[in-house]
Amino acid sequence: MATPEQRLPVDQHTGQADLVSTLVDIGQMATHGASIVNVFSVLAAQCVQLLPVSAAGILLVDENSALHVIGSSSHAAKLLDLFQVQNDEGPCRDCCKSKQMISSEDIASDTRWPNFSPLATAESFVAVYALPLEAQGVVVGALNLFSQTPLTPTQVLTAQSLADAATLAFLQADMQQDRLLIARKLRTAVEGRNAIEQAKGVLSERHGIAMMEAFWKLRDASIEHDMDIVELAKAVVNREVEV
Repeated sequence: MATPEQRLPVDQHTGQADLVSTLVDIGQMATHGASIVNVFSVLAAQCVQLLPVSAAGILLVDENSALHVIGSSSHAAKLLDLFQVQNDEGPCRDCCKSKQMISSEDIASDTRWPNFSPLATAESFVAVYALPLEAQGVVVGALNLFSQTPLTPTQVLTAQSLADAATLAFLQADMQQDRLLIARKLRTAVEGRNAIEQAKGVLSERHGIAMMEAFWKLRDASIEHDMDIVELAKAVVNREVEV
């Protein structure tokens, strides 16, 4: 986890006010009981807004060291993260094992991931960064960033601040929770992600919009109806609420 003095770096791409606002929003969402998949989906989208990256994804690791995709900012990021999960290869897997940031600023020539690298290159990504979701030795997953240009050291620290926020949201500031409790949270997050993906598909088809736009439509409706996004997603799929 970034040290306090490192936690809020800013540069020309990232305004301090926007970064602080995002960190506050994430903390408030977690404090007020928002589902973790809601928090992570918003965070993945905000990474693209706050950093010069093309896509972002968040993966969590369960008690059996298996990875699960929880939030993605784009379809391309989701597919690449699912590939890492299904093939046990990629920067997020290495990141969770080493508990350190894993990066490549030239994916096309990187030989560490012989199957992952060509897929990322085919999506026009040049660089990839996997930052650990870690607090006091507890690693619960990784934040994955895909970009068309390498990030500066300051931008990487900004990304780590966002990863730290995701970790604290998941653990709710208690880094020494029992692993079984963390596992239950993960299962709930996976179930919530599945509900949101189903609802996004329904809204995408119904309104003829992209999946990411469908997510924001769902997010706005959850605020309007004062419902957690996962509960609203289930209601949409069951045709109990019109969005």
